[in-house]
Amino acid sequence: MSTNQQHDDWRDCPIGELSQMVGRLNAAQRQARMKQLYGKAAACVLLVAVGVFAVGTVLSSRYGGITCPECQEHFVAFYDHQTKATAMDDALASSMTKHLENCGSCRSAFEKSYPGVLPAELSDQLAVPIFAVANFATLY
Repeated sequence: MSTNQQHDDWRDCPIGELSQMVGRLNAAQRQARMKQLYGKAAACVLLVAVGVFAVGTVLSSRYGGITCPECQEHFVAFYDHQTKATAMDDALASSMTKHLENCGSCRSAFEKSYPGVLPAELSDQLAVPIFAVANFATLY
């Protein structure tokens, strides 16, 4: 048997058939790359959405029945209440106190604007997230 055997059953491809095959292969590869790209884009969009939701939740934490923006909106009135300059609605004063007890960022912002106004036991509290306290309780 010789290595130079001719294959009589092989025929020439019709004109343009190889180009069509290459075109179909390129289209399939392009489609696979687009699927990967869309998957990555969807994952990024989901990650951004979760991040925005988480930041919104943290920035609008509800302690004492009021959110951080609501608490910060009443800083001046709470300052006046604390210094006995003017009276504040008892329910709002209680909500403000509870919020400042539990929210380190609002407490810090209030103390920065009005140093020495908060009671010592409130201003000396460490800003410990509630989930950390809950985790600590389950660990020990």
